[in-house]
Amino acid sequence: MTDAYFIFTPTGKTEGHIMDGKNQTIKNSKQIMIIMAGVMLGLFLAALDGTIVSTVMPIIASDLNGMQYYTWPFAVYMLTSTVSVVIFGKCSDQFGRKGIFIFGIGVFIAGSVLCGISTGIIWLILARGLQGIGGGILTSLAFIIVAGLFPIYERGKYMGILASVFGVASVAGPVMGGFIAEALGWRWTFFINLPLGLAAALIIHSALPETTDAKSSHEVDCKGIACFTGGMVPLFIAVSCGGTVFDWTSVQVTGMLAISLILIALFIRIERRAANPIIPLHFFRKSVFTYTAAAAFTVSAIMSAGTIYLPLFMQDVQKIGAGASGLVITPMVLALVAASTAAGRLISSTRRYKPVAVGGFATVGAGALMLSTLNPASPLAFIVAASILLGLGIGTMYPALVIAAQTTVSVTDIGAVISLQQFFRNMGSTLLTPVFGFIMYEGLGPQPDKNSLSLLPPEIMSHAIQLVFISCILLAAAAMVLMLRLEDVPLKSKGC
Repeated sequence: MTDAYFIFTPTGKTEGHIMDGKNQTIKNSKQIMIIMAGVMLGLFLAALDGTIVSTVMPIIASDLNGMQYYTWPFAVYMLTSTVSVVIFGKCSDQFGRKGIFIFGIGVFIAGSVLCGISTGIIWLILARGLQGIGGGILTSLAFIIVAGLFPIYERGKYMGILASVFGVASVAGPVMGGFIAEALGWRWTFFINLPLGLAAALIIHSALPETTDAKSSHEVDCKGIACFTGGMVPLFIAVSCGGTVFDWTSVQVTGMLAISLILIALFIRIERRAANPIIPLHFFRKSVFTYTAAAAFTVSAIMSAGTIYLPLFMQDVQKIGAGASGLVITPMVLALVAASTAAGRLISSTRRYKPVAVGGFATVGAGALMLSTLNPASPLAFIVAASILLGLGIGTMYPALVIAAQTTVSVTDIGAVISLQQFFRNMGSTLLTPVFGFIMYEGLGPQPDKNSLSLLPPEIMSHAIQLVFISCILLAAAAMVLMLRLEDVPLKSKGC
């Protein structure tokens, strides 16, 4: 079966190129809004689950007698979602968006059910792995579908709206998770995904035309997928266990890293020869793609630093309770939501992304600079202002980077390029979060018990956290250099 590629314009007409087949098109703006509702609901499903589970995981781990494996449900989810982002993003270019998006919802629901009925922590960990595959598909395909709905000069505002979904989920998730766990039990934090997922699947099935290029190759890069997955698994295990279960210099960690490097090197060799690689290496020959990938890696890492170390500062330096300390993140998230939407609209109206990207990293750097001066006497208003500034900068970057990356490819490679953006964001938070932990740990100096952070002097803790945010300043500065060198490709009214 062959289908059509379609783009909806503000005038209600379609433009772009039609593939061989059914010549399906979007009929009107009402259909666009229905599709957007289905896509956002699917994305919200995946984004909400992460924040809900993080809230109720202490209850789950205690109930399943698995406190020693507390972090593994998160690590396994991140591993499988990161791998599936790349694989299924590329497959959507070959086999169409609609079917893969609905498949992702099905996998996510299946994983949720298995999590909800789990009787042991190992069962839960495996079910979270399955759920992560679905979550990775949903987070990448949502942006890919929107890229197919609109011409590139219109995508910015819709990409910004999608990015804001993560912010809304960050605020709503902890509240919903706590309420559901107390009222119905922790299992219903997973079962709640069923009605939401089914609603999203029904909307997409009824409203979204298929978008398969009949001329594209349907050959699957099986060797590449195997080596890519094989390279990611030991890398994630090493990062998850390094510095906690094993020393970074231990045979276990260094051995895993060595295996990962060997398999990644083999993967690159396979991709150079593959007829239809899951990661087209020619993308990296284009500076716009390479610079935006590096920037996505960086901004995600800085976001992780903010969400982890701001609450830690409030609890262990300013001695505020866990619930109240989490509220300092809310202004940052709300600023992120507002900035994502505003930046997307600005890109669409000016048809330029470079000024937005440069301004975004300048704002991120300013926020990190303020956070690097935090001390026990820092007033709450200053801390909130710094978190808002950080959120504004990070929110600005999301639509700017994903739109810039799309200027480097044709419509037939949109899925691959967007999924790679998501991949580098995931890798930024995954790989640099342990580095931030190491920086903070070393910054504590020769303390008798570094594991009891709440017992350490506030001055010592604030100094260690300052070092983390100083490293964020350096990351932002490096990314700013790349953004200043970024080519400002005009967003055309035709084509990709």
